[in-house]
Amino acid sequence: MIVSFSKSPFKRLFGIVFWNKWALLYYLVCAIVAFVLHTVYGFEEVILPAVPVSVLGGALAIFLGFRNSSAYDR
Repeated sequence: MIVSFSKSPFKRLFGIVFWNKWALLYYLVCAIVAFVLHTVYGFEEVILPAVPVSVLGGALAIFLGFRNSSAYDR
């Protein structure tokens, strides 16, 4: 099946927004909450522990390494 997209950039943008409206709304609300917390309540920084980020980064690196090698095997 061949899918033909519209030549008009406005129709393409409308299609992207229409099919992703809930994700866009979610991220818009998160951004507004972060903005309000920073400007109204004066939160300056977010403190994240380094261990979960490094563990997830290592797991992601291993996963991507296996995917990359399986792609080369094809």
